[in-house]
Amino acid sequence: MGVPKNEGQHTQDVLPTARAHGGPGKFAFDPAAHVTEVSPLATSASARRLMDAWRPHWDLARPVLLEKSPPNLIRTRFLQALFPDASFVIILRHPIAVALATQKWSRSTIGELLHHWIVAHDILATDMAALHRVQVVTFERLTADPQACLDGIHRFLELDSQRVTVVPDGGTNETYFRRWRGLIPIHRAVVRARYEAGVLPFGYSLSDLALQPPVARPQRLPDSGASPLAGTAQVRTSNDGIGDPLRGTVAQPPALVPGPDRGKHEAAHEPRIIG
Repeated sequence: MGVPKNEGQHTQDVLPTARAHGGPGKFAFDPAAHVTEVSPLATSASARRLMDAWRPHWDLARPVLLEKSPPNLIRTRFLQALFPDASFVIILRHPIAVALATQKWSRSTIGELLHHWIVAHDILATDMAALHRVQVVTFERLTADPQACLDGIHRFLELDSQRVTVVPDGGTNETYFRRWRGLIPIHRAVVRARYEAGVLPFGYSLSDLALQPPVARPQRLPDSGASPLAGTAQVRTSNDGIGDPLRGTVAQPPALVPGPDRGKHEAAHEPRIIG
């Protein structure tokens, strides 16, 4: 969006930024950061204020408009209330990689950052039941097979497919895994014991770093066991029979994209929004 960190959270005044809720790796711990359709801010006036704030940073000639901010992960229901035809695209990534990458902006320990990953994604998994258009892809598959993943995203958004011209670096996770393996063994063991149960339902593991979600559509588990975190919903991954991990799923961070029926009362050339 042409602003520091390329995040729309810094260009608007409708909602507090992540820093107001503790900052990177902490914001999801603050109950006030989880905003839904019941918020008094979920109004048409707020929608107009957000659009007015973001519009100068977008190329309005584009068919879609993207908003990408980490706190969107736990604000999907709020954004959907403001933009009812929005679509959400979420990128799941191994929690060890996310935690260690976040340390450059946070003074939190690796355990605290893993805990935050679990809390934020548990909130997301619960909120996804209320979303109308949401697609999930894993970072791991996106970097391993970018063309297939982007083709799936384009199908989801009903856009023409584009040829991948920039190959993503598939080795960035391994950089963080080496740092993880370099920790004092007893430290790793304590962290694994405390947080393994929280990441396993998402298809990842702190013990088997090669374990990945078979597909990327989180679904709530039946009420047959306790959630790894009190008061949150467990999720698991399941195959929808299509074999496309992008099928039916919002980034980390979430993406905001009004669907093809957006604003039938609006001009036909108005671009859609992707978050």
